[in-house]
Amino acid sequence: MINEIIIRSASNADIKEIAKMQINALKSDDFNQFYHSIMNLFIKEFEKRWKKQINQSTNVMLMLKSNKIIGFITYLNSINSDIKNIYILPSMRRKGLGSMLCKAVIEELLKSKSKKISVWILKENNKAKLFFEKLGFKQTLQSRSDDIGHRVQIKEIQYHLIISECSIQ
Repeated sequence: MINEIIIRSASNADIKEIAKMQINALKSDDFNQFYHSIMNLFIKEFEKRWKKQINQSTNVMLMLKSNKIIGFITYLNSINSDIKNIYILPSMRRKGLGSMLCKAVIEELLKSKSKKISVWILKENNKAKLFFEKLGFKQTLQSRSDDIGHRVQIKEIQYHLIISECSIQ
């Protein structure tokens, strides 16, 4: 199955599929209270957000199987880089694909001048915490609250990885 996977950069042609996938992934997650509130945002709002991200400085890598998007990761590439989003279709989870996406980003960042990569994780998302910890990320003392669509407030904690200290396997 791994041989059938393609990872590539996203383009404007991918926006609608990315937005649909994000909504479907959110519907299936364990954070029902949060996700049911965010589901009230329409797909057009998600498409607008993705168009803005793809056309600005956000890098988007897609994971495809049989020419269908099964996952994606967004990140900023700078001295202090950030993973913004990572989604894998629920039916494709627990197969190492999220790790593959993260490792592809880390490989890109190793080629650049990036020193560190951070990710903000929902405070209650224990699965994401474990996922990033397995990749070598460490929790920092940073936390924040954010409003999504002026309707939902979320609390997040920061994890980071010092790129020069990581080994991709």
